[in-house]
Amino acid sequence: MLGENLNIGTSGKRIGFALSTIHFGSSLKLWFKLANYASQEKGSFFIFPGSNLSNSGANSLFNEIYKLVNSENLDGLISWASSISNGVSYEKSVEFHKKFENLPFVTIGQKINGAPSVSFDAYEGMKELTKHLIVVHGAKKIAFIRGPKNHTSAQDRFRGFFDAVKEAGILDENLISDYTDWYESEKGAVQLYNERNLVPGKDFDALLCASDMIALSSVEYFEKHGYKVPKDYICGGFNDSVESRVSSVSLSTVHMPMEKLGVVAYQKLVQLLNGEKVEDTVLPAYPVIRESCGCNNLKHLQNFYDSKKRIKNRDDFVEEISKLFHADEKEREELILPLFEALFENNQSDFYRRLSDVLTVYFKKEGELFTLYEALRLFKNSTFLPEEYVTKVISTVNLIIPQIQRKICELRTFSEKNASIVSSLKSALLAAHDFDALMKILSDYLPKIGIRSTALVLYEEDGTSRYVGGFNSSGELCLEEKLFSSKLLVPEEFKKDFEYGVYLVQPLFMENKPLGYMINGYSDCDGSVYEGLRVSVGNTIQNILLFKEIDKARQKAEKAEFAKTEFFANVGSELCDPLKDLSAKIFQMQGNIEKGIVDQDILTEQLIFLRSQIQSQLHKTVTLVELTRSQVDDLPMDKKLFDIRQVLPGSVVASLNQKFPLIYGDPDRLKKALLTFFGDGKGTMSLSAGYEGLKINLRTRHLDWKDPEFLLAEKIILLQYGEVQKIDDESLLIILPWPNLAGLPPVKTEKSPKNVINLSSKETISEIFDMPVVNFDALADDKPENAVLYWRSDNAPIDEWVKVYSLRHNENLFRAPILCYSHELISHNFVEMLESKVRAQKSAPVLFINAKRTNYGTWATDSNSVKIQSMAEFEHILEEITPSLIVFESIDEESIKKIRKNPKTVLVPIIVLPETISSEEEVELLCAHPRIILCNSGAADSEQFESRIHEILAGDEIMPPHTGALVKKAILYLNKNASQQIVRWKLADTVHVSEDYLTRIFHKEIGLSLWEYLNRYRIFLATKMLLETNDTIYEIAEKSGFQDQAYFCRVFKKVYGIPPGKIRTKQ
Repeated sequence: MLGENLNIGTSGKRIGFALSTIHFGSSLKLWFKLANYASQEKGSFFIFPGSNLSNSGANSLFNEIYKLVNSENLDGLISWASSISNGVSYEKSVEFHKKFENLPFVTIGQKINGAPSVSFDAYEGMKELTKHLIVVHGAKKIAFIRGPKNHTSAQDRFRGFFDAVKEAGILDENLISDYTDWYESEKGAVQLYNERNLVPGKDFDALLCASDMIALSSVEYFEKHGYKVPKDYICGGFNDSVESRVSSVSLSTVHMPMEKLGVVAYQKLVQLLNGEKVEDTVLPAYPVIRESCGCNNLKHLQNFYDSKKRIKNRDDFVEEISKLFHADEKEREELILPLFEALFENNQSDFYRRLSDVLTVYFKKEGELFTLYEALRLFKNSTFLPEEYVTKVISTVNLIIPQIQRKICELRTFSEKNASIVSSLKSALLAAHDFDALMKILSDYLPKIGIRSTALVLYEEDGTSRYVGGFNSSGELCLEEKLFSSKLLVPEEFKKDFEYGVYLVQPLFMENKPLGYMINGYSDCDGSVYEGLRVSVGNTIQNILLFKEIDKARQKAEKAEFAKTEFFANVGSELCDPLKDLSAKIFQMQGNIEKGIVDQDILTEQLIFLRSQIQSQLHKTVTLVELTRSQVDDLPMDKKLFDIRQVLPGSVVASLNQKFPLIYGDPDRLKKALLTFFGDGKGTMSLSAGYEGLKINLRTRHLDWKDPEFLLAEKIILLQYGEVQKIDDESLLIILPWPNLAGLPPVKTEKSPKNVINLSSKETISEIFDMPVVNFDALADDKPENAVLYWRSDNAPIDEWVKVYSLRHNENLFRAPILCYSHELISHNFVEMLESKVRAQKSAPVLFINAKRTNYGTWATDSNSVKIQSMAEFEHILEEITPSLIVFESIDEESIKKIRKNPKTVLVPIIVLPETISSEEEVELLCAHPRIILCNSGAADSEQFESRIHEILAGDEIMPPHTGALVKKAILYLNKNASQQIVRWKLADTVHVSEDYLTRIFHKEIGLSLWEYLNRYRIFLATKMLLETNDTIYEIAEKSGFQDQAYFCRVFKKVYGIPPGKIRTKQ
């Protein structure tokens, strides 16, 4: 509370801090203190304020900023996990933090896997406050309004309350509300009063809430109905927020060590970066007692110096003061002991200097005046110093306190001055119509409020980022725009401006579209100033983009007007003169007819000449019109996937001995363009492929680049994202880029791809274009951003189509070049075909989880089986499909629980197909869940089981859990005793039902009779022994439970169609 721990050097490291907000709630204290602390360190510290993961719509756009939290920009990260994951499950929080796995990170408030965490003891804090109400105020009926369900600290607060009232023997669960979201602060009070008819003062004498805001809203709600605090009931909250101090009746609460949380997390991250072992830390949270519980009223203040407690020595005094201010060992050593050492030695100048510093820090942190007077009361009643000296010190301290408070008020007045400057800035921004003007205004105003460096970055449609402008701490203004990788914060050449210091990286967006972000240097401004600045700059950018659109439309209109003028000029020179010749020819023919000079051969010759001239002029006209339209980007294109052979001259196709991946574009227009360049076919055309695209080398007749036909051919290739390199007057190189799944222009990047990702599960390939090939399924969750995709889609299983379709959630891979070999995709586009394929299976596929085998008869085939490697992929796959059936190859009760908790799969049948079953405990756990069938994989291939699965898929119900449990226990018994002689009555007796009843329900559940099932399982065991041992057929028959070798051979042949000996031969 009183001071800080010593700084630990970061040696120039780049540290990031991800949190959900900077401008309200407990974040105000945490980020501000952490920023101050980091500003004293070497290196750089970047703050990324997004939003919590439960937000949707426009608010979710804040979270775009988290994409910049990566190893390209940072060496380590502090994540305020509990604030970011507020409102979502722990699993989603873990999934979110997986994107930071390449960074060492420390979390605040929530433990994420093995990462070190810093948290506070909410449990003990709330428990102590509850005990205070019980012990000091005699509360017997305490109501509690809970926080959100998925908030770890909210649950700890509730447990602290619950255990305290339970230990006191006064627990009444009717006084506990349902879960309440932080933003539905009045909901719990409404439930207690309206729905449960609980009256304050009558049905409960005290109210505790999971947060101050919930408590204050509840107090206000009950006050509207005539019940006041602390007259009718007493109340307490949690957080020690600013609002808890300034309410009409100050709120008793629990203090969260928010300022320390951030500083300790920073120190732990530095230790982690230095290779040290780092443990989790839990900081204490303690009650702050005020008026709402009946304490700290005027009567208490008037009697501050009346106390029975007498402190007789210095050590006891220091100990009591340390407890009062909740000082830790370091604060005690560095602040309290030096302060009182000066006091005890009568070194007044040193004492008052130190006291002034400590009080300044204390009041800046909004410390309680009551606690100071409590300290003075302890000092007043001490007996180890002369009374006159004590009285003098107290009088002086009473004079110093108002001076320090006045100083703090002046600092706040300075903050108000900052707000005035920001207001002027907002007015100036209204006049900014371009980015240069915007940056000049920011460079004029922001240094006045202590922000001495800024950078503005916008997102481009091709996946890159554009540096718009900025200024640094030296006052240098840069207005030069630069394109750079979207993974980086700023272009390489500007990184030096952000090597040292503290910076806020704030998202910019409009409506439902992210725009980019701004990076601002840290000053003493609070979060609301930065948030107001972010909103104003975002609005200004929207206006600038609107002006640009208007200007672009104007330029387009001017360009069209110019093209029209040029077109008519071309018409004059290219068309009018030939039309005059045609007109003269027609007049000549008309004159001959009038004179009676009509020779059929001459007339025919003249008509042929006219037809050819008209066709020639029509071709020129079309060429000129299309060239004009292409210059204003108005040339229609029918883009689709096609084989390059479709557009090549026949002579070139005949000589091709290599197959190339599909190209995306307008094949008809591209064919005309290539024929234009190829001319009379006397030249040469050769094709080759590289990661950049398909390369077409042309050597042909003289290339006249002033000819409209050549200009149009070049423009057509450019409009299909291609490239034309003019080598000399007779040769050129055309590069057609590989398409991407999105059907968008290729992403511009200076980096060459490092590897090829193979999307084809049945295709094995080691190298393409001298790059290694990695299988998609073998990659970790963090897929490489700079790669080329490879896919053969023909005859691909539906599982593969779903996998490829899911890449739309990964922007890097969805825009990556793809080498696709396919017949069925020709004349289509990727998105159209992917959606068509997946939509056709949207509610039909069978989902296999961590299974080696995905084919079973006709109910699970390549066309309807989808496989995921683990439950980590479960929520992602549900975004693509709704399974009709879920299949496991082992009993995984934890995964089944998660499936049943998901609304989309709560009723989906689950089939568990293990090879063998031996654990009674696992089967018992499985029996507790509905709509689950357990069957050995050896029996799952039978026609009867296949028919049963089809019945389930058609809507037939699975037996209820209590009946299905009997079948599952029977199967367990068969597994354990398959090698022995099994008697039906003994089996029925084991599961405690009659033989007939067991026979009926077993056949109903599995589709097989008991003995058919047992034979299938025994044959499965026998097959394993045939393949894995050298035992004789007689020995294997005996070991697998068949008493007769001949019977074993008959059953084996019935199941597999061959005698058992042939199995070994086939292997």
